[in-house]
Order: sequence, then structure tokens, then C-alpha cells
Amino acid sequence: DGHYGAILGSVANKEHKLYLSGSKEQGRDYKTKNNQKQKDTKYDREAFTAGYGYQRDGHEFGVNYSNNNTGHTGTPALPMDITYVRGGLYDANYSWDIGDGYQVRTNMFYQKMRHWMDNNTLRDLMMGMNPMSNRTEVEAGGIDLAVDMPLFDGVLTVGVNGDQSNHEANSSMDMPMMTMDTNFFNNVERDRYSVFTEWTGDIAEDLVLELGARYTHTWSDTGKASTSLMPMMNPAMNPNFQSDLAAFNSADRKRNFNEVDLAAVLRYAISSELDVEVGLARKNRAPTYQELYLWTNNRAVGGFADGSTYIGDLDLDHETAYQFDLGFDWHNENAYVAPRFFYHYVDDYIQGEATSRGMASNPILQWSNIAAQFYGVDLEAGYTVTENWRVDAGLNYVRGERVNAPSADSDLYRIAPLNGRAQVTYEQAGWMGAMEGVFYADQGDVAGYNQEQKTKGYMLLNLRGKYEPYHGVVIGTGIENVLDTKHHDHLGGYTNHNRANGRIAMPGRNIYATLSYNW
Repeated sequence: DGHYGAILGSVANKEHKLYLSGSKEQGRDYKTKNNQKQKDTKYDREAFTAGYGYQRDGHEFGVNYSNNNTGHTGTPALPMDITYVRGGLYDANYSWDIGDGYQVRTNMFYQKMRHWMDNNTLRDLMMGMNPMSNRTEVEAGGIDLAVDMPLFDGVLTVGVNGDQSNHEANSSMDMPMMTMDTNFFNNVERDRYSVFTEWTGDIAEDLVLELGARYTHTWSDTGKASTSLMPMMNPAMNPNFQSDLAAFNSADRKRNFNEVDLAAVLRYAISSELDVEVGLARKNRAPTYQELYLWTNNRAVGGFADGSTYIGDLDLDHETAYQFDLGFDWHNENAYVAPRFFYHYVDDYIQGEATSRGMASNPILQWSNIAAQFYGVDLEAGYTVTENWRVDAGLNYVRGERVNAPSADSDLYRIAPLNGRAQVTYEQAGWMGAMEGVFYADQGDVAGYNQEQKTKGYMLLNLRGKYEPYHGVVIGTGIENVLDTKHHDHLGGYTNHNRANGRIAMPGRNIYATLSYNW
């Protein structure tokens, strides 16, 4: 059972705009097939936004504040649940239309959030488990600046970006006769600065070219980790704790990454009904601070919702992806078909690899660089049968493989299986009804070296309806998972962060109704 409410109001004239919004949502643990409760799925969230905008003579300025207040909210795939998440985001933007195709755009933001999780507020501790909590903080800010100008038969954009973030994470565990406090992330700083340029324009009749280049410098550092545990003691289940701590604190933790992104996209309108798009790109991704600075295995920082605990690697390189995309878009008055094929080769792909630590029910992985490739297809299609009836469908397939794998097991970790959807829609005079089918195939292409479990495929039937009795008043209703099918998301986590418990079941049959009014 759950409820959700939201309101947005604004007043504006030719030059000024003022708006406010707020939302509240709250629900209890959802149930799966046969009315079985999925523990630790209750939620309690509030949000608030306020903003002001001004425009005059080609100038436009806006400021905005968004506040998030998440209360007791379960995260069943993690070792702990959310006690609270609190904080806000301030942002401001300014644009100046100079004229003759010239425009200046700027944006800046500041964010500060606090986050507390524990394992004993929403769930009952199992015998032998200790109360555990984790407090994290983030403070970040950034600025963007871009200038548009006409060049040849297109628009050239040049700009700069910069952002800086600071992170803290402190864990506490109540052990027999003592409390162990550990500072896992001590003043982590991650800064990114980049310059970029883009050009989009016509190079011939019905032929559009888009070019882009970006250079980014990413810098990160962190202070020494610390713990209240005496040096001669080791916490349960981690005999490497003290040696990991000493090795991390004695290492050089400053890291610099120089990244270059290049992209080219060519779009050709073969006819009024058929467009073709070809894309080539080189993209970089620097390691996250978690991938670098997770200095030991601990359930308190096992936050990737996959039943595994991770260790970072200070020697990680940045990823380099070489991408090829080919897309077609065929359309007429009644139908459309849009397939897109892709192949990506990623050098130094960052992947969790098995270590000698841990056990099958809770493996311990270390972030490592490997070579990987991804290929697949995305397809969208639709057909308008009559003035009132319409059919839409989609299909997604991706295969991820490790290149030059040391064994026959080359499947990459956490790759979604073949999936698709089809929907029949009927609309007439304020009424709308839709029947949607969703399917996911079995996922047997799993990373055996990471002890990844296979999942069964499933099919879901959803029914939705909408009625507008008066202008601006909309009543909606629906039934999701009509047949109450028990199913598991392959990308989902494992109950209580333990693979022995199996994957978290997705919600069973769900009935909902909504009412909205716009004026």
C-alpha cells in the first residue's frame, strides 16, 4: 500500500516567473506472488522545489532550489537501509542571445547532502550480527560556460566545464565489549575540468554532420583512513583489515587522468520516409572515487546492490571506448520502424574481478582493468491501425564479452538479457486504454568467474486506462503484473546482500489509481 501526492504552481508575466512545487510519497513493503511480503521495501520521501526566472531583451536568468528529505526507506539488496537522506541543490543559469546567431549560456550549481544508513532501524538483526551504521556526506559545486556562434552552414559551440566534489564516509559497528568506528573515505576530493567544442551543420543537401571534441582533466585525492580498532585486533570476517589499512595509508593516493573524447555523427535523409545515421566516437571515463579508494572489504561499503563486496585499486587506468553506431529511421503517416545497431570496444574497462577473499554467498571482488566489447541492437516500431487504434513495440539486446579472457568464461558481469515490450492503445474522446506486454528472456550468459547467478525469463501483462471528464481533470488507473507473475530482475540485487538468499523478487500484482488537475 502506498500513496503519492504532488503539486506544482507558478505565476508569470512577460518578464518574471515564480514557481513552487512539493511532493510526498510513502508506502509499506510490497508483496510478491501469493501475497508474500518483500521485506525492507517500505519508503518515505519528500521533495520541495522553488525557483524564479527573469527574461528581457535577449537576456534570461533563473535560480532554483531543490530539497530532498528521504526518511526511513528500505534497500533490501544492501546490508543497511536508509534512515535519512537530507540536503539541497542550488543552481542558477543565465543566457544572452546577442543576435546574429551568437548566444552565451552559463550554469552553476552547489549541492550538500547528508546520508545515514543502518541495519537495525527497519530490519531485525539475525543472530550473530552486530548493529552497524554508515554516515556519508557530499558537498559539490560546478560551473558551465558555452558560446554558440554561426560557422559555415552550421553552429559552432565552444565551452568549458568544471566541478569539484568532496566526500566523507564513516562506519560504526557495535562489537562485543566495544564499538568500532572506521573512516572509510576521509575528505575525498574529486575535481574535473574540461574544454570542448562542437559543430553541427549541413554539408550537403539532406546531409547533416555533427562533430565534437572534449578534453577533461580529472584529479582526485583522499586523506588517510582511520579506525578505532587496536592494531593487534582484526574485525570478524576480515583478517586483512589492518594490513589493508597500513598499505592504503602509506600509498600515494593522488591520481590524475587526462581524457579525450571525440565524436562524429553523419545523418542522411535518403527520402522523405527514410533517414540513416552513422556515428563514430572515442570516449574516456575516469575511475570513480569508490573504484580507487575502497581500501578493504567491508559490508558497510558494499553498496553496489549485487551481493558482492568490493575492493578498490589505486592503479586503475581510465576506460577508453571506441564506439560505432548505425541507425535507420523509416516512417510514414501510419507506421515507423527504427532499428539501431552498435558495437563498442572498451580498453581498460573497469570490472569487478574475483579475489581469494570471501565466499560464494558473499564474494569479494576487486575493481580491475580488462578489455571488453559490447554489441547489440535497439529497435522501436509502431503502426496506426485506425484513427483510434495504435500498436507500438520495442526490442533491446546487448551482449558483453571479455576480450582475450584467460578462460572460456568470457561473459561480462551484470548484462541485461534480451527484452522487449509491445502495447496496443485505444484513444477516443477523452478516453484512453492500453494493454502492454513485457518480456525478458533467460539470462544464461553470466560471469562465472564472479559467481554470477543465472535468471529465468518472464512475461508480464499490464493494463492502463485514462479518462478526462472535464478539461484539465484526468483520472488514471491500471493493473501492473495482471497475472501476478513472480519474477526477478537480472540486474537486481540479492536479499540482505547475501547470494545464498536468492535475488530480490519484483512486485506482484499492483493496482493503482491517480487523479490530476491542471488549470
